[in-house]
Amino acid sequence: NWLLFIWAVNIGHVLETSLGYFMTPLVNVVLGAIILRERLTTSQTASILIASVAVCILAFGYGHFPWIAVGLCTSFGLYGLLRKQSGTAAIPGLFLETLFLLPLALIYLVLLANRGALTFGPSHLHLSAILTTTGVVTAVPLLWFGYAARHLRLVTIGFLQYLSPSISFILGLFVYHETFTRQHFITFLLIWFAIVLVSAEAVLRWRATKRVAADAPVESPLIEPGI
Repeated sequence: NWLLFIWAVNIGHVLETSLGYFMTPLVNVVLGAIILRERLTTSQTASILIASVAVCILAFGYGHFPWIAVGLCTSFGLYGLLRKQSGTAAIPGLFLETLFLLPLALIYLVLLANRGALTFGPSHLHLSAILTTTGVVTAVPLLWFGYAARHLRLVTIGFLQYLSPSISFILGLFVYHETFTRQHFITFLLIWFAIVLVSAEAVLRWRATKRVAADAPVESPLIEPGI
C-alpha cells in the first residue's frame, strides 16, 4: 500500500490517491460485512452502491479503470482487517511487520548500491537525515492505527480516515495543479455524499445509544438492615 502510494504521488496521481483513501472507509464497511459478519444498515448499503457508481463514472472518464485508487483502498482495508484479526498489540504488531520487511528492504538497498543509484548514506547526509525522519512520520500513525484496529469495530475505523485524503485532495488540486475534469468532480461528489450518509447515520446511532444509557435506571446498592 505504501509503495503504491509513493509511486502514484511521484508520477503525478495525487488526486487518485486521495480518491483511494476516501474510498477506504467504504471498503472497511464491505470487509466488515463480508468477513466479520457485521450487519449493514440501509445507509451503509446505499453508500457502497453510490461509491461503485462513482468508480464506474471515473473509469469511463479516464478510459481505463482507476486501479491506483482501488488498489490503495483495497490493500489498506485488508491491512486494517488483518490488524483487527491478529489480536497483537500496536507496538509489537508494528515491530513484527517491520521485522518482516527488513530483509526485503536490505536487498533493495544492496541492489540500488550495486547500480550506483543509492541516495541513502554518508555521501548524502542531508537527504539521509530527511529520509530517516520519514520513518517516524510513518510509524506514529501506524501505531495509532494498530491500536484503533484492535479496540474499535472495523466499520467505526472507516469513519476516522477522512483527514489524510482531504489533505491529498487539496495538495493535488491547488499545489500540484493536477487535471480535475467533470468526471473527477462527479466522482468525488458521489464519494463525499456516501461518506456523509454513513457518517451521519453513525452519529445518530451514537447519540441514540448515549441517550438510552443516560435514561437507564441506576441500581442502588442494597443496604443491609441494621447498618
